Amino acid sequence: MRKQFVHWLFFCLALVSAGVVEAQTKDFTLKLDNYRGDVQWEQSYDKITWTNITGASTANFTTQPSKTTYYRAKITEQGCSPIYSGVKAAFIQDKAIISARLITGKIVLPSGSVINPESLTAFSTLDSCKIRQDSSFELLIADTIKENLLFAVDGKGDILMLGYFIGSQTQYLITTESTGIALLMIYPFQKPIATEKKPTLINQFKSDTSFQKLQDEINKVIKGSGKLFSETNKDLADASLVLLKRDYNKIRLRNAEGKPQFRITGSTVAVDNLGSYTFVGGIYKMPENINVKPFMVAGSILYNSSFLKYGRPAEYKLDKDDMDFIRTFDLSSFGYQNTKYEIRLRSGLAFDNSDEDKLALDENTYELTMTLFELISPDISNITNNDCRSAVISSLKSHISSAVALNPKTNLIKDVYDPFLTETYTTLVDCNNDVNPFFKFFKYVFKVINLYKQLEGLEKVSFGYFDWVNGDKKRDYCSILYENKAVDCFIVKSQTSLKQEYFTGDSVKIEILTEADPKYYPYETGNPKSVDFYWIDLKGGGGFERVPSGPVYQGKTNLSGKASINWFMPCTAGEVKAGVTFGISHPYTPPDNLFATKTVIPDLITVSSNNEQVGSPSKDLEYPLFIFVKYGNGLTDILPKSYYSVSWKNIKGTGSVRETSPDNISYYWKLGPEEGEQVMEATITAKYCNWPIKSNVIIFKATTALDTLAILQSQTWKSTEALWMNFQLGAWNDFSDDVGPCGTISYQMVFEEIYTTFVPSGDFKWSFKGSYKGDSLVNDSTCQIVRVEWNNKTEAIPLAWKWEYIPSLKIVRVTNTDDDDALDLVKGENFDFQIISLTETEIEILGTMPYSGAVTRLKLRPK
Repeated sequence: MRKQFVHWLFFCLALVSAGVVEAQTKDFTLKLDNYRGDVQWEQSYDKITWTNITGASTANFTTQPSKTTYYRAKITEQGCSPIYSGVKAAFIQDKAIISARLITGKIVLPSGSVINPESLTAFSTLDSCKIRQDSSFELLIADTIKENLLFAVDGKGDILMLGYFIGSQTQYLITTESTGIALLMIYPFQKPIATEKKPTLINQFKSDTSFQKLQDEINKVIKGSGKLFSETNKDLADASLVLLKRDYNKIRLRNAEGKPQFRITGSTVAVDNLGSYTFVGGIYKMPENINVKPFMVAGSILYNSSFLKYGRPAEYKLDKDDMDFIRTFDLSSFGYQNTKYEIRLRSGLAFDNSDEDKLALDENTYELTMTLFELISPDISNITNNDCRSAVISSLKSHISSAVALNPKTNLIKDVYDPFLTETYTTLVDCNNDVNPFFKFFKYVFKVINLYKQLEGLEKVSFGYFDWVNGDKKRDYCSILYENKAVDCFIVKSQTSLKQEYFTGDSVKIEILTEADPKYYPYETGNPKSVDFYWIDLKGGGGFERVPSGPVYQGKTNLSGKASINWFMPCTAGEVKAGVTFGISHPYTPPDNLFATKTVIPDLITVSSNNEQVGSPSKDLEYPLFIFVKYGNGLTDILPKSYYSVSWKNIKGTGSVRETSPDNISYYWKLGPEEGEQVMEATITAKYCNWPIKSNVIIFKATTALDTLAILQSQTWKSTEALWMNFQLGAWNDFSDDVGPCGTISYQMVFEEIYTTFVPSGDFKWSFKGSYKGDSLVNDSTCQIVRVEWNNKTEAIPLAWKWEYIPSLKIVRVTNTDDDDALDLVKGENFDFQIISLTETEIEILGTMPYSGAVTRLKLRPK
């Protein structure tokens, strides 16, 4: 018979913590040390009304409570007022009595909150109470628990604030800070750690600069929706993940996924499980298929958890050896000589109806469930109702099985935890009629999952679980043990046939098709299974897809047994080899799964065509440019475009080049607007391994059909017809000093021959032969009209003119470079001649003549 002993410390009193009393006896022993005076034990069922316990007047007193009862000792001494001890409780849960103590606490709402404290309820794993108007509360907590999670729930049943406490506190304050620490400590996808390591971690969280951001987000939620575990609080979830990803917290986060390893020495076989989840295995005598040694090899989740090892109920009891991550077997001890054995390992997700897989599914579901409980509540030991626990575990196992079977890439949150937790609420209520405080507690805390289930990439900050539940990463093994060797149970049915040689830097797609060894493969269902294996670069220094610098890449076939990968050839020439191996070791010379070839550095030369074309400005040349890179014997083979790139540069002109298509070897050259010669340079560069290419710089040239500039400058041009102009000048026009105030001058001028020279220097010269006649008023008192005639004189217009040809506009622009008062021309003024047509023997222009303003169309021919 085990009895419960409780000791107190108050003033002169000493406290010793106590455990759980077995239900059959219901004995609960109270003990008081180091006191003076008379003792009277009192009891209460509501902490308000206290009554004396008949006959309970000694320091040690044993009682048998039938329901949860509160106890205290009243010490009296003559001449002194009574002194009362602290309150203890015998908490009755199912078939056990839990020793508990009454603690006091207070909730501190953030400044500006309009929440009425009296609308809130405080919870511990054992108790709940309404919070008082002054924000204080009293709750029972178990004596034996070093860590406690408390929380406040609003009237809608949503958790508002949390407190996570290690060790005894003078007062248990639930604040924004305590809520942030609790969120970080009960994050449900992490590795549990020992209690003594947690204070250091909590202090690191508090001193982190990002912790204030987390508190700010908590304040927003409290002042807003008040629903702390809502999936809409993405900013709150993100703020907590920032802290969870810190290096100082990495002990609780994802470990590198390991895998079982087989080691064989003589007749001794060792199986090491370096992963997080547990495998169940068997050693089978072949070909009789007799399981001579069933065993289990623990993963790190089980091996590192004292609770999972030693707090197991009867139906989950394990042998000590099965809780180790290294198992060693002596094959000779089985009593058979020259016998072939098959060793099988199952993770629980093979669904092959084997005994190993069924047991592994049960064990890993148990570990996953209990670890989840342990993470989100420090008081895990209070799961004493086996029926309730079994119902919860069965629910999770069902969801895992159906999710993985339907979706090989199971999402733990979406496909498993979300439906499981929804069902768990109902399971706990039905199992306990909602009267067990412990399960009421879990109903609320389970909702922490909602806070994180919408986040992407959660598996990167999660320990263990995703490695097992995610079907894409499950591993089930088989190995044949014979004559001191281990042989894999998978064989390659076919593989890619390689060419005799490849270029250095080539990417070669290699493929395998695997199948179950009909003699040794352990699956019996007939359904195709995906197979884990390794691609291994054995010689040459190449690499594989997504790991170009690494010689090993882990692969997985599809459900049809096929797998492929890009094998990158090295940049050095010579023999190269790669292979495939299955299971958990790396035999670097797999004879039946070998890929072998050699690499060479190609001899390359560039050849081009369609150079020296004639085209039109701003248009594509008639024929595309061709660039070939040739290789092989005699340099006759054409290298695919994927091996090299071509870059272009204008040497003369402003043209552009574009490919006819990405995989083509021809290019369109669109000439620039310039007339005359244009030059384009092409540079050909190898994409891989810096292969040398002969003649890798090519110069392409092209010209336009006519060179307007050259034609203009080639000779002196003469007009083909006379040009008539009529002038009428005001009497005081500066054209003539002889004109007076007597009227106007009118005259007609005919240019019988016009000569134009476009001097290369940019000077524009214009001369003509012609005559004019007209009436002028002589500046005297009679204002007599005088007729003046001038014939066949050759004169040059005395102006400083410059000219330029503008190809894009097809105009000749003449600009005055000096003032000319006589013709009213201003420095910088210009006029344009539009070139209507142009040949080497005739130019037709249209323009506005200076100082006369006459619009003139002229044809010019060589003089």
